[in-house]
Amino acid sequence: MRAVRIGKIGGTELRVHPAFPLLILASVVCGYWDVMRTLLIVLCLHEFGHAGAAKALGMSVPAMELTPIGGVAKIDGLANVEPWRDVIVSLAGPATNLLLSMGASFGVQQMGWWTGAAAQTFVRCNLALMLTNLIPALPLDGGRAGRAFLARFISRARATRLFAWTGVALGGGLVALGLYLITQRQVNLTLFMSGSYIIYAALNERYELTAQVVRNLSSRAEQVRSSGVLATRWLTVSSDMPISQLPSKFHSKQYHMMTVVDSTGLRPMGTISENELLDALMRDQTMTAGDLIIHNYT
Repeated sequence: MRAVRIGKIGGTELRVHPAFPLLILASVVCGYWDVMRTLLIVLCLHEFGHAGAAKALGMSVPAMELTPIGGVAKIDGLANVEPWRDVIVSLAGPATNLLLSMGASFGVQQMGWWTGAAAQTFVRCNLALMLTNLIPALPLDGGRAGRAFLARFISRARATRLFAWTGVALGGGLVALGLYLITQRQVNLTLFMSGSYIIYAALNERYELTAQVVRNLSSRAEQVRSSGVLATRWLTVSSDMPISQLPSKFHSKQYHMMTVVDSTGLRPMGTISENELLDALMRDQTMTAGDLIIHNYT
């Protein structure tokens, strides 16, 4: 389902997922609209935390989207940045919630700026959103930070699959909890909607990673035109490495040439450019580097 554009702030589009209004309706039906209204404000502040961190690190944020499980900041180039930058951007949202809850608590308890149930609800919503997003499962922030850290030791694609399946398990658990509550004569539509969306978004992470990589590779020509020069980095690649894993080894501000060696690691089989890799990814992502060399030289 395609998100609907509702406005623009600076260079960032504001979008709403079609399922998000259903979450609002469910909150009204279940009688907790007052809490949801505060949570919407907290969600927006959470996403501004992500966007601010990304822009501070030199990345662009073309869009921010409200979904049934919260907000999602669309950040260009995140698939190719250094892992520590990815971790900072991922944890900036929960950190924003922590600072907001601390500030609100200070204002309520120490300064008396803000009193009553509204202030307490604001603090609880911030803490709930922070703790939920720290769960190590995609598409949550904890899963994104965990993927960035794990990608230092295994490929980003493998780390994505691991945390995506963790997200599927989490979403399935929420749906199961919703079914259990029905047997107890309690209906919680939010559990069904959030759980279903987490499953959908977690499975979509695997395909979004490839799409992001393709977009990054496609923009390389524009980088050359804008800067006039782009450093080239040579990589030595084993012939049995899947080509889908190669972009995770790339640096966002360098052009890459790859020398493919045979299974012994001694004999060069040929070279692959970024353009050749991009064409191959568009055709067949299951190919290995050796398959691509054979295809190119036959």
